[in-house]
Amino acid sequence: MKKAFTLIELLVVVSIIGVLTAIVLTQFNIVKARARDAKRISDVSQMQLIVQQYFDRCNQYPSATGTGPSAGLDISSNVGCPAGVTLGTFLTQLPTPPLEVTDNANPYTYRYMVHTTSGINDDYYIVARLEQWNKALDDDLDGTVPAATGGWTGWAIGNGFATMNVNDDRTSGTYMYAVRSK
Repeated sequence: MKKAFTLIELLVVVSIIGVLTAIVLTQFNIVKARARDAKRISDVSQMQLIVQQYFDRCNQYPSATGTGPSAGLDISSNVGCPAGVTLGTFLTQLPTPPLEVTDNANPYTYRYMVHTTSGINDDYYIVARLEQWNKALDDDLDGTVPAATGGWTGWAIGNGFATMNVNDDRTSGTYMYAVRSK
């Protein structure tokens, strides 16, 4: 008499393997999103450090490039700096956000806004959108960030909006990690 698996036993094993695979893949995607968010938070911290080094050398913050979702730090900014000193003196390339997730309506880009008073860049915000709620959101800036109004230049929301809400309500599903000079 030969011993073999019955069709029912094989189907049960295949079903169990399918369920376990689905669980592992779901957890894998969550871990990948957390890793992308960790990179975003790290990049914002790096940009904040570079902007502060620039301020220490040039007595004002660097300029922003353009407007819209692609606006950011101007690597060639040299406002208030000695000859030959630019933002590029402090870093060779600006950090780029992970590009695995796209959302054209609210992109996962780094946003930089600078405030100018009497020709001096005296304040800034750096904002990054995260995919998931993160403990780091407890320690970031919360409130409302102006966008290209009242002396602010750089990233602009557009479509008639003049501000950006960076309050991190877990129920909203939009998590904005924000830092400011002051």
